[in-house]
Amino acid sequence: MTNTPPIIQLMQLNNNYGNQYYLPYSIGVLAAYVKKNQKLKEAFKFNPFLYKRAAVEEIVEAIGFVDVFGVSAYTWNWELSVRVAQRIREVNPDALIIFGGPHVPDSSPEFFDQYGFIDIAVHGEGEMIFDEILTKYLSKECFREVPGISFNDRKNGEVITNKKPSRMKDYAELPSPYLEGEFDALVADNPEVEWMAPWETNRGCPFQCTFCDWGSSIASKVNEFPGDRIAQEIEWFSKNKIGYILGCDANFGIRKRDIDIATALVASKKNTGYPKDFAVCFTKNSTEAIFGVGKILHAGEMLKAVSISMQSLDEGALKSIKRDNIKLEVFKQLQSKYNEAGITTFTELILGLPGESRDSFAKGICTLLDNGQHSQIYIYNCSIMPNAEMGGKVYQDMFRIKTVAIPIFTAHSKKDDSDAIVEYDRIIVETDTMDKGDWRAMHHFAWIIQCFHMLGLFQGAAIFLRNYAKVSYHDIYSGLLQYAYANPESHIGQEIAILNGVLDGVLDGREYGQYLPEDSDVSWPAEEASFLRLSKRKDEVYAELHQFTLELLAQKETPVNADIVKALLNYQKIVIANPHDVGDAEMVFEYDIPDFISAHRNGLTKELVERNVSYLIKRPYNFAGNLELFSRNIVWYGRKRGRLTYQHHAVTEDEELVA
Repeated sequence: MTNTPPIIQLMQLNNNYGNQYYLPYSIGVLAAYVKKNQKLKEAFKFNPFLYKRAAVEEIVEAIGFVDVFGVSAYTWNWELSVRVAQRIREVNPDALIIFGGPHVPDSSPEFFDQYGFIDIAVHGEGEMIFDEILTKYLSKECFREVPGISFNDRKNGEVITNKKPSRMKDYAELPSPYLEGEFDALVADNPEVEWMAPWETNRGCPFQCTFCDWGSSIASKVNEFPGDRIAQEIEWFSKNKIGYILGCDANFGIRKRDIDIATALVASKKNTGYPKDFAVCFTKNSTEAIFGVGKILHAGEMLKAVSISMQSLDEGALKSIKRDNIKLEVFKQLQSKYNEAGITTFTELILGLPGESRDSFAKGICTLLDNGQHSQIYIYNCSIMPNAEMGGKVYQDMFRIKTVAIPIFTAHSKKDDSDAIVEYDRIIVETDTMDKGDWRAMHHFAWIIQCFHMLGLFQGAAIFLRNYAKVSYHDIYSGLLQYAYANPESHIGQEIAILNGVLDGVLDGREYGQYLPEDSDVSWPAEEASFLRLSKRKDEVYAELHQFTLELLAQKETPVNADIVKALLNYQKIVIANPHDVGDAEMVFEYDIPDFISAHRNGLTKELVERNVSYLIKRPYNFAGNLELFSRNIVWYGRKRGRLTYQHHAVTEDEELVA
């Protein structure tokens, strides 16, 4: 009679987006690495990976009896993962339970007080550590000497934390889970799933941003994966019809060869149709090299947008987070090049950074607008990550940081009550330069900019007012907020009331996202939820915006011809996408307002020309009032692709107008 081999169960739970799931890359790498050790491969039985969220008991039943239970944990799966592990301990008191991943704190004396059912916490790169843990397990040796772990010696009531080993220097030693077949059965057995693939082409980050557990925890040299491996992985993605690739590099474009990787991805899509899309974090200090990479991916229709990162524009805030930005002049030049090439960009900002004030936050946003960022600005709450410098008590005390834990917000994900486990995100709501009132005011300004400028409801009008009437962006959008406050019965005022209700809930630890059952079954950020509601009341909303514009110009004592203002708001209304629009449209101007706006949007200086001109507004979508299709294709999928505003052009004499 032969001995039954010990059973290993690896689990990496992810959110789903309809029938879209991420392949569990982190545990796939672990499995591929330890199986390179033939002794371990033959000694253990590896169960199929667990990746779907479900009720605790359902997951535990699927696992059954296991000897080794390994979990890759992050903020989006922590609460469910620990509850499953707790039940695994009850099912098998002798099971070895191992937790790794970014959410496992490198330094926390209280960790095993709270999670005493966990045996080992892995710190840093886990592949070599996991190999050594399994080797010790087979030989029945104690884990006390394994580097890079905290060991909860339950027999002796001790906790031992060992220094991390040096990072892997040669990633040729790290087998690819894709090429080693770790996901082949998963893909074959689930043909209905649209798989999304996380992908590393290098590992490491030289930056030390204090809010990030990517750089501040390792602050290390970037090391590349072998080029032949990358080429073969692209072939695997193509063969297995993987539509979406999530690049896991911290700074794609930082290596010279990244332009070759972009070229290979585009060639694969052209030849086979896969992969379809590639999303990645571009290197922090964007350069001309990033423009070249972005141009290739854009030409291959693989890229929604290129990031030109900032996080903040305030020198005090940047110093507090150990961050350097590119110079604004370089930013402006790059933005003009992207605009000229027709490539959408986006800039990310973080709301609530230490050192940031409500005034500096608003000033920074308006500086981006003045320097040509009219494509997208994404504004996120400042989250506390366990292994980021910002997650430490010393740092938080220094900046008098106060936080609140809220249900984690994942935009465009379905509300799923099947597991009844809520995952939490701890966000900053107060610092030494921002009280809770300031935090709320910053959210108001973020909302007005994202909804009305970045989603396009008032962008053209704002660009016109900034460059023709010389009204600052700050005065325009703070003025629109004041209009909303003064007119609570208006549609814009009602949206502020909804936003305040959401923010009240956040401060009480409730959810940030909004659900609009009439439009879809997914969650929406505040600006997108407002856009969708306001789209249903287009005529009334633009009547309010017209009134606001007249009041703003009167207040600023900036006379603008009333006919120009009327034409401006009519233009703005007709070019914004709407679920009820059908067919192309024509608009006749006495002043070439569209050309003026387009030029200044692209960083050019131009006078408003008085001439009769007709514009053809191309409206390729016919949603026939289908709100779900509109919300998904225009707002969700289309935000980064520039679909929120219709393309339009001046009609030539020999071009037939479409009424």
